[in-house]
Amino acid sequence: MTGNSVEEKSSRSARGWLFYLKIALVAFAGCFVFTGGHLLSPDGELLYRTAESIALRGTLAVNPIEFDEATEQLLVPPHQTFATVLGRNGEYHVQYLPLQPLLTVPLVWLAKGTEGLFAEAFFRTMPGHPTHFTTDAVGTWRRAVTVALFNPLITALTALLLARIAMTLTGRNRRAAAWTALVYVFGTVALPHSRSYFTEPLAGLLALLAIDQLLQWFATPLRPEFGGRRLRQMVLLGGALGAGIWTRMDSPLLAFGIGLALVGAGELKRRREDAYGVSAGEWPWRDYLISGGLTLGAFALLIVFNQWRFAGNATLLGGGYSDQPEGVALGTPLVVGLHGLLASPGKGLFFFSPALLLGVWGWSRLPAHYRWLGLAMLVAYLPFAWAMAKWQNWDGGWCWGPRHLVQLHAPIMLGMVFLFNGCEGFARRVAIKVLAIAGFGAAVYGCLQAPMEFYHEFFRTPDDGLYYEVAYRPTEYGDTMRMFALTVRNPETGSPMREVSPGAMPAPLIDSLYLPQHTQWSGYATMLGMGRCDWWLLARVLPKPEQP
Repeated sequence: MTGNSVEEKSSRSARGWLFYLKIALVAFAGCFVFTGGHLLSPDGELLYRTAESIALRGTLAVNPIEFDEATEQLLVPPHQTFATVLGRNGEYHVQYLPLQPLLTVPLVWLAKGTEGLFAEAFFRTMPGHPTHFTTDAVGTWRRAVTVALFNPLITALTALLLARIAMTLTGRNRRAAAWTALVYVFGTVALPHSRSYFTEPLAGLLALLAIDQLLQWFATPLRPEFGGRRLRQMVLLGGALGAGIWTRMDSPLLAFGIGLALVGAGELKRRREDAYGVSAGEWPWRDYLISGGLTLGAFALLIVFNQWRFAGNATLLGGGYSDQPEGVALGTPLVVGLHGLLASPGKGLFFFSPALLLGVWGWSRLPAHYRWLGLAMLVAYLPFAWAMAKWQNWDGGWCWGPRHLVQLHAPIMLGMVFLFNGCEGFARRVAIKVLAIAGFGAAVYGCLQAPMEFYHEFFRTPDDGLYYEVAYRPTEYGDTMRMFALTVRNPETGSPMREVSPGAMPAPLIDSLYLPQHTQWSGYATMLGMGRCDWWLLARVLPKPEQP
């Protein structure tokens, strides 16, 4: 190889990494700009407390959040604790998994190192609210640094990885890669969820990394020798799945599906290479052993870890969730969960991420030589999607959109790359622009308010004239889920006239997802009219609202 060839190859590599860096920087900057500057939920608060405990005290134990189930209000001891279990040494440990708090430790150190410069000034910009979980300047600043940096970084890495996969699938079509990555960030719930400290974005990134390695592995010939690139790909794939298992309790479902996809793709790969004489057609047992061993090893270590930290006060597989009355259950009827996640105005996937329709359209135009990939993606994510529709808490609680489907957004959006190959024309250009703009509008709207503040404003303050009347009443159904019966009211008096039979209209355990006027689509606009805004930068120029 001549010196000029080496220089040319090095220059192409540098330009390639510069392209990815630009996408990551744009994605991070966009997410950072839309931050609210505080944690959005008790779940995020407990994850943050774990990160702070690890960083500053070298322990996983936390001070619990006290919670009264009757009023759904945060309380002080000795009331029942929220999402924590009494574990080792009589201390409380959160039911969530430790990888995200561990990765957050550098941000806690950064916040601690800068709090003397910025904490007091920042604290004066933040209105007090019961869902902010802290009333002092230092605590407010540390949480702000965490929430403003962690998930924006994770979202930026996801955009970079999407662009990388898109470049592979399209023969290095930078336009397709850039559009796919940036529409994912700014046209789906990825943007409003980057404002949170939920674990779904990290779990989704790790699953997408495993898919990327599966794609790279499929293009690597199965020669008799094992090592080098193949070994690295299997280590990364198995490591990503194992890390996902240490991120969320539902990630083993993704690991199971991606494992099935790997075996199926491997069998197709082996037969093709045998037919074309590329390799001897041997079964790639070492590849499966490396990736599967890392994944299963991570799962086994997690079981041991949970038994250790909870001091036996946990089920074998349920971890800290065993303290909850409903446990870990898949009791929702499948049709009900699918309807809620796809078609309800309060949680429907395409209401909150209309740009995903571009991904669905793209996957429907899959080129013949990539049909194996479409089938592999279906196998990889179908077990997870099925379980999320069956989960007793399929709605994901008080958050923007279908929280438990965040991990599906990137793989669905990936299909958009195929709209740039053999699908030119006016209709394609218009559809891409219209759906991208619609998705951006929905994402920005979701950044305007904090979901828990919406909940407190409209569902827990019945005397202020803004109360959203509860449409469902809970009735116990079996041991694993709650069913709800619709109350039909007299339009003149408002008094109940009759009830639909129990079980006829099952719904999640929140006030309403099926009446548009009771959802965030209506409530966020009303709050904005009151001067309420959770977008930190925009809130600086709006009239200061009355304190709740």
